[in-house]
Amino acid sequence: MYNTATFDLKDQNGDRVYDYTRSDNPTRATLENFFAFAENGYGAVCTHTGIAAVSLLFETVLKANSSILVEADCYGGTFRLLKVFKEKYNINVNFTDFTDLNMLEHILKTHSIDLVLCESPTNPGLKIIDLKEIANLSKKYNALFA
Repeated sequence: MYNTATFDLKDQNGDRVYDYTRSDNPTRATLENFFAFAENGYGAVCTHTGIAAVSLLFETVLKANSSILVEADCYGGTFRLLKVFKEKYNINVNFTDFTDLNMLEHILKTHSIDLVLCESPTNPGLKIIDLKEIANLSKKYNALFA
């Protein structure tokens, strides 16, 4: 753990791996490398808050006219962020109860959904969502799952 705000730069003109902790630091890099390795991924990005991660996800995968399927019992910050993206990028946002897997599959089958978004337990209702089954359904209907 590197508990610092700045790093000593021996050569002001040389390559800078780290300069300010807020932009990158060895502790965060180690954590990101761990997650990438654990998930057999190419890389990982750690953010300071959950809503920052959700915003990064939306910025990365959604485009104009995308459709997103969201657990009806979603975090208020996510709900407000979806409102911004809906207005700014004209995305379609569909809310449903993810504990009703038959309804979820019906929506995935009859609509072109780009992203399925939920968390378990839900916030604020604390419903337990079958993430594995929802991941399988998302894959079956070619939707990203987060």
